[in-house]
Amino acid sequence: MSNTLFKITNFGPIRNATIETRRYNFFIGRTSSGKSVAAKLITISHEFDFRVIADGDFASFEKMLRKYNIDFVFKDDTEISIKEDSAYWIIKKNSFKTNYDSEDLRELQKTDYTELLKSLKSGLKGDPHLLKDFLGAFSILISDNDADLKHLSKEKQASLQLFIFGALKGFVYDPVYIPSERILLSIMKESVFSLLRFGGSIPESIVKFGSRYEQAKGKFKNLDMDFMNIRVSFSKEEDKIVILNDQTEVDFLHASSGLQSVIPLWAVLQSVFNQHMQHEHIVIEEPELNLFPTQQVALIRKIIAGMNHQKKCNIVFTTHSPYILSVIDNMILANEIYKKAKEKKDLQKEITKVVSKNEFIDFEEVASYGFSDDGTVVDIRDVENRLTGAINIDQASNETSQIFSRLLDIEDEL
Repeated sequence: MSNTLFKITNFGPIRNATIETRRYNFFIGRTSSGKSVAAKLITISHEFDFRVIADGDFASFEKMLRKYNIDFVFKDDTEISIKEDSAYWIIKKNSFKTNYDSEDLRELQKTDYTELLKSLKSGLKGDPHLLKDFLGAFSILISDNDADLKHLSKEKQASLQLFIFGALKGFVYDPVYIPSERILLSIMKESVFSLLRFGGSIPESIVKFGSRYEQAKGKFKNLDMDFMNIRVSFSKEEDKIVILNDQTEVDFLHASSGLQSVIPLWAVLQSVFNQHMQHEHIVIEEPELNLFPTQQVALIRKIIAGMNHQKKCNIVFTTHSPYILSVIDNMILANEIYKKAKEKKDLQKEITKVVSKNEFIDFEEVASYGFSDDGTVVDIRDVENRLTGAINIDQASNETSQIFSRLLDIEDEL
């Protein structure tokens, strides 16, 4: 998968950012420094709705910003530019310029999309797994109000055409966005109708994740999460969590905040990883949310192992945790040493005992960016040592170790 170059100037909390996305992307920094804004813009750029925005249609882009709750005011000097191998988008105040054009998509637009859908379903009948994956992803895109497909808006028809185009190419042209607000799903399940009744609103991106989660629950019924020492049983009545070491049963609503955060995340990811049709793009906001450091490590290892089976997919993590980058450094180093030991099979075997081969990561496929309070974003990778740069941004550890060392020096003077 080719890299994409994003440049963001004076948009929301971001003053200046140049980000080249790779297969594995890590955004780290303090709260409100713009990590989520950048991740959401990247997600939007992979949306099929974005790909069908015509040159000059700034209003449609604004709708997408509202979908992800980042509809910041465009100032006179605000600019968002996106550059791929053969296409670009330049977005300024009341301006949307692009040269994006797809001959395949133009051909699709000449054909009634309902006929395309029938044709695709017919073509997938020979592979029930692919058909099931496609229909599952398709159902996320349409609501109950879309039951009569013949009366969909032109915009929705164009989106579905592009979605089918992705399916014909062997992947689901629909990015998977996992918000930090996933922890609210248990609360929303009980109160969402009251919220909507009294005029409340829920960002569309969160509603869509909720839909993915409901689909995953229906798909798995039971979900083993040995790395968290639990098994989850999903049902329409009540979701249950079983602690594996003593078989204690806990209602989901009574579970710790860490479990309420990680279960929806992992259920949706497992659904994605188990699909035969692969997604192109995944974003996970704060995977470490409310998890103990050792659990953070276990989760990241599981995610990377799953990603290494998704050959067409890239992923973005936003995080506050240097532990996550440290895990990635281990995976990069294991890959580097394994390649150097190609003539020494015994050493290679020892390496895979420490880090499983399905967790290896190539440094060239990694991007890591530090987000600062002043709105600047910098590449923090240590290219010389081929590491993510985690050591350079773990300010808390540096500060506490300095205090500890100073106290020891004082103690020596006693």
